[in-house]
Amino acid sequence: MFINIMVNVSNMNRVKRLLGTKYPVIQGPMMSITLGDFAAEVSKSGALGVIASAGLTPQRLREEIEKVKSVGKPFAVNIPIYQPESDRNLEVALDTGVEIIYTSAGNPGKYAGRIKEAGARIIHKVSNLREGKKAESAGVDAVVAMGYEAGGIIGRSGVSSFCLIPELADNLNIPVIAAGGIADARGFAAAMILGAEGVEIGTRLLATKECPVLNKIKEAVLKSTCDSTILLESPVVMRVLRPELTGSDSPAPAGQVSGIIKEILSVREVIERIVDQKFV
Repeated sequence: MFINIMVNVSNMNRVKRLLGTKYPVIQGPMMSITLGDFAAEVSKSGALGVIASAGLTPQRLREEIEKVKSVGKPFAVNIPIYQPESDRNLEVALDTGVEIIYTSAGNPGKYAGRIKEAGARIIHKVSNLREGKKAESAGVDAVVAMGYEAGGIIGRSGVSSFCLIPELADNLNIPVIAAGGIADARGFAAAMILGAEGVEIGTRLLATKECPVLNKIKEAVLKSTCDSTILLESPVVMRVLRPELTGSDSPAPAGQVSGIIKEILSVREVIERIVDQKFV
């Protein structure tokens, strides 16, 4: 039996309305990489740019926020709840008028009330159903479903995107945004069919002209296959490129989807190709 499922970006109103963006696409936060200039490029391209606040002083975060605000497009600030500077950085974000806070790595109930009180919206990253239900109960506006194949800090649930997305979509009333394994229009369409209403992309944006990582990291992504990542288990579970690919002992976070990334594009080209409808 053939089931014809059409995916239409214009129908994804909940996520686009929540984000205020042209496309239901979020840029994955990456520490020391996705700062003001890069987030601004993403926002100008119709997606949601996200500043990674981890490791930033409040003053530095304020400076990065001003860079994105200058382009006049929606953006968010990621607040990793476990980070010691997160309380101060959240207040900086709210004080400067950031309208979307993207929390991760902790209980969103710690900040949800404060964020809503300030008139901002909150999305939260989860890796299993228990976390999804907890986030919904805390009052978040949407969850990002992070599959185990994603890059960077991924948690210990071990659930892949193909299982996590429909489980969350079937059990939550708030929108689900898919993260992990998405690098082109095929991944976007698959996520939508599974029940997501938007997607997050991270690894694909490493291999862009505007990304401020070293060229050897971009080239390592292009040389990768889907088994070119390893998991570091301590102090957190993190998926990174194999060091023999990067030629460095410093971890280079990237997802398994590296294996299908074969060219360096502009940020705009990446985002527009991801939402291209030729595959659906």
